[in-house]
Amino acid sequence: MTAQTRIIYKSSSCAIPPVVVSPGIDRELKEKLCSAFLNMHNDFRGCEILKRVLIDRFTVIEDSAYDSIRQMEAFMKDFESQK
Repeated sequence: MTAQTRIIYKSSSCAIPPVVVSPGIDRELKEKLCSAFLNMHNDFRGCEILKRVLIDRFTVIEDSAYDSIRQMEAFMKDFESQK
């Protein structure tokens, strides 16, 4: 079926949903979680888990990576308000 699929529009790249924790979480636990996510691609079992969810690895990114999503949200809010 993919051979018969024709791309008619390709959106800009979007970051995957972020991994977030409560602002009140213990700092040491937050650092351990961060380390676990950022290093799981180096561990055999972690690598297998990532493959299952089609993720190569986690990285730290700038908040601006989500600007295109914010723009889409603003567009849709504006669109809905004009109805």
